[in-house]
Amino acid sequence: MSNNRESTIGKAADIHICIKMPKEVYPLGLASTTSTTAMLVMGDTLAISLLKSRNFTLKIFHGYIQVEYLVDYYYKYATLCVVVMQYHTSMHKSHYARCTARND
Repeated sequence: MSNNRESTIGKAADIHICIKMPKEVYPLGLASTTSTTAMLVMGDTLAISLLKSRNFTLKIFHGYIQVEYLVDYYYKYATLCVVVMQYHTSMHKSHYARCTARND
């Protein structure tokens, strides 16, 4: 999916879905808003259409995904979040200590 059939992705694809979009809504033109929303809508539409056309059910999903994998994945993710939060907290405390030391 892209807005240009002649783009690198468009040329390399076996099937290309061309999505023509209006001008980006963001007034300064620095952030993609309209195009990212359009791609999200098209991606979701394509995914749901494929699920329905293949009669993909929750029972089939459970056959592909093992619970142990999900538990392991979320445990690692939660651990990473804790480490990042601890780092951020320690950096904040360190910065606060330096700022208060300067004011004394």
